[in-house]
Amino acid sequence: MRIPRGLRVTLPACVAVWAVSSPILSGRGGDPKPGSEASGVARMGDEVLFVDDNVPGVVFHSTIVEAWGETALSDTDLRRDAFAGASLASDLESLVVIDGDVLILSEDLHQVLDRNGPRYTYAARYGEVGNRGMEGLAVRTGAQGTLRAAALWEGGYLRLRDLPPELRPLLAEVPLAPEVVLHVMPPAGSSVEQKHDESARSFALLVGEIEGGPPLPDPERYRGSDLVWNQGPDGNFELIVLLSSLSPYGRGERTFTNVILQRFDLQGHPRGAPFDVRGWLRANRLASIADANWEGLCWWDPGKSLCLVNDAGGEGRTSFVFVPVPENWCK
Repeated sequence: MRIPRGLRVTLPACVAVWAVSSPILSGRGGDPKPGSEASGVARMGDEVLFVDDNVPGVVFHSTIVEAWGETALSDTDLRRDAFAGASLASDLESLVVIDGDVLILSEDLHQVLDRNGPRYTYAARYGEVGNRGMEGLAVRTGAQGTLRAAALWEGGYLRLRDLPPELRPLLAEVPLAPEVVLHVMPPAGSSVEQKHDESARSFALLVGEIEGGPPLPDPERYRGSDLVWNQGPDGNFELIVLLSSLSPYGRGERTFTNVILQRFDLQGHPRGAPFDVRGWLRANRLASIADANWEGLCWWDPGKSLCLVNDAGGEGRTSFVFVPVPENWCK
């Protein structure tokens, strides 16, 4: 695992964590609180980049102050990068860095955008419904410099107050499967905007087939938060998906028991056992953040360590955690 510059950690845990708690992230009056609803994360060199679904069209950059274990982001190290062509891109949920190009995913617009504007628009059916929409984006380089993208529609139980009254009793306890859309985009730096067409392929993630890992309490079901590409031991590409379990709306206090990482093939079938994120955090003396709402995922050191970020819901502490990939887990 490669640890970010300036951050030291103790072994054998091999875990680095830092928290967003500086004044620049606290907001003033009724202003948004940048970082308090972090939803996507990516790496650019020794910087961590993230988006906040409460701050339209902005990518935040940060380096890390020197500290042991858990540390706060420095005011002077946090930089806002406003995308001029994406100022209306609200509810940002994911971002990727590919060939020096930064791409962001807007749930409201169901679009991928760069700093100059839209790069890809998904079909209307991937728009948000019942507080469920596009949550994750993974991009890799394909043939002739094209970009191979995988976008995640999160699935899970629908929020009833966002549905027409007639549909609420019908869908109250119907969990929808997360869905992945595979498609091609022009090379990085292209100004061409594409729209969803028949060349895109989609499939449901068969979360009901997951075996092993922590028990899933009934009636909780999994929703998808983010995803990354991974090259499996057979040389074929697969996806690692960040999944969180949740109970239906309208049953009293909702429960959110499990957070796992699960490998899927490109037909939606689980591959191998899941990695228990919350269990791992508790086992590595990080119980204080184990129950956080983990929303963003990226490779920090491809094949070796992943970076996760949580959404603090406008309050509390936003943390980034580096998880070393267990030997042979994604092999």
